[in-house]
Amino acid sequence: MPHHLCLTITFLDPRFHGRRDGGEPEWPPSPLRLYQAIVAAAAAPTGRIEGSFADSLRWFERLPAPRIVTPAHRTGEPYRLSVPNNAMDLVVKAWARGNYDGSGDANPATHRTMKTVRPTHLVGGDQVRYIWALPEPLSQEDRRQADSIRIAVRSIVALGWGIDLVVGHGELTSIGAAGEPIDPSNEQWAPGSQRDGTPLRTPKPGTFDSLLCRHRAFLNRVTDDGFVPVPPLTTFSVVGYRRASEPKPRPFAAFTLRPIAGDGSDKKVSFPQHRSVCVAAMLRHAALEAAKSDLDSRPDGWRTPDWAEQFVAGHGPRKPNGRYADESWPRFSYLPLPSLTPIGVGDIRRVLIAEPVGGAGQAATWATRRLAGADLIDQRTQNRVAILEPLSNADFVLSQYTAKSAARREWSSVSPVILPGYDDGKPAKRERLLVECLRHAGYDAAAIESIESRPTSWFPRVASSLQFKRPAYLRNLPAVHVRLRFHEPIPGPISMGAGRHCGLGVFAAIDT
Repeated sequence: MPHHLCLTITFLDPRFHGRRDGGEPEWPPSPLRLYQAIVAAAAAPTGRIEGSFADSLRWFERLPAPRIVTPAHRTGEPYRLSVPNNAMDLVVKAWARGNYDGSGDANPATHRTMKTVRPTHLVGGDQVRYIWALPEPLSQEDRRQADSIRIAVRSIVALGWGIDLVVGHGELTSIGAAGEPIDPSNEQWAPGSQRDGTPLRTPKPGTFDSLLCRHRAFLNRVTDDGFVPVPPLTTFSVVGYRRASEPKPRPFAAFTLRPIAGDGSDKKVSFPQHRSVCVAAMLRHAALEAAKSDLDSRPDGWRTPDWAEQFVAGHGPRKPNGRYADESWPRFSYLPLPSLTPIGVGDIRRVLIAEPVGGAGQAATWATRRLAGADLIDQRTQNRVAILEPLSNADFVLSQYTAKSAARREWSSVSPVILPGYDDGKPAKRERLLVECLRHAGYDAAAIESIESRPTSWFPRVASSLQFKRPAYLRNLPAVHVRLRFHEPIPGPISMGAGRHCGLGVFAAIDT
């Protein structure tokens, strides 16, 4: 059974004042903040950390980022305080000049500044738990090091500002993640990639030694030649944390379609929206050719021939009726993006390649790099028809499909959603099929507040579902347009239905 090191921090006053870069409130308190508090507490009696506990801290910094369990939180309203400005050097200079009457710079009370305070309130609890997975099998040495950290956390007195007084407690547990007795009202934060989620600093190998160097620099900041600024701590990692209740991101690579004979202008190649499947097929062909020519030479590489055939090309096992076995393997989705304008939906001038929901992002990063400048080739004529140019996330049309800067609650289909079975004209059966589509696309039905469907899109000037071309294996299945409302805002891109990998069932956010 896996072992964990669990450090529990209890706030004596359920408020936290720590900030991240830019002065924004930090929540949850970062693992690096806890690590620094443990280092500071250990050094407090003598001003030094030596011997076996220094080894324990170096062991501790090598552990992978922990999970964090917190109470619900609420960011408080900001207010201003007048605080000392740390300008005693001016006071001392005034005293050295013989000014002892407390006038001007000689009065410490005159050196004050306004400070903005914006606490985070812990709602329904006062404890924050950090849970590190320990190496398996757990050796006696690892157990000894974990015990040292478990005992040391009892000595910390604050986490955040000096007013954020805490009591620390540590324990070793063999209870797995699935069986932890955690209050369901609490928020569980899981580490992911740096690109997504709430960025939190975590220790990494070298953090402890960097803290020692910074402490020495602090002690020697005043020299015969003047004041030497203390350098900031730079040896740490930044990890994106996401709550378990938050939808997982969907990494993607986006491109603009440029003319083959570029003339330096801002022109784009366009295709009618009903040819979404044709554009997706050209995009998939370009990705497959790039993948075949860029396989890993190392045996442990991830770009293997199977990856090219299954993840990139989408070639996998088939059902007896000849269709691909839905959701039997992860793969790219190729999504043409018709332009969205105030008067309605226009032609296709942009495309994106999306990983499955919750993907690691390395395949999308690969696609952005390898397909930049690649050609789209018409499969019927074998002529080059467009060049792929990487598209900025700030592009207005792309932002309507991805909601990258601000997640949205309401989304509606631009191209029709192909149902994975026949609804027989029964609304209840159609809704069950749509819930199945959501599950296949990687979304929990419990995250949906409402689902609406009808024959036509909620966006104006969308081609009829009968006009949209389809692969042969989808030709006889029913098609509907769908409007989704989630309980919480989610990012895109969203595609669902039996044609979600080949350019159909693509959604755009609805402004509300």
